[in-house]
Amino acid sequence: MIRDIITNKWILISVALLIISVGACYLWYQHEITPYKQNAAKNAELRRQWEATRKANSNNKVEPEVNPQSMENTTQDAANPTTETPGPSIETDTH
Repeated sequence: MIRDIITNKWILISVALLIISVGACYLWYQHEITPYKQNAAKNAELRRQWEATRKANSNNKVEPEVNPQSMENTTQDAANPTTETPGPSIETDTH
């Protein structure tokens, strides 16, 4: 009885079609997923470069120098405003 089921042409054709369908689905899946894999690899490389750059920048971080004299020059006292009056300047000669 089992020998008749195994050698039945409809069973053999069904198994062959199943194998062909599974193979076709696998190839189609690989074809569809390839661009996403390439994009993921490109993004991973960009991320690795970005992290390396960020790490290099954080190691070489330079603190800006603050010059106290330059800060004094930019602030104005209320008692000594530095305003210039427009107009002709008068020069006096003491010769």
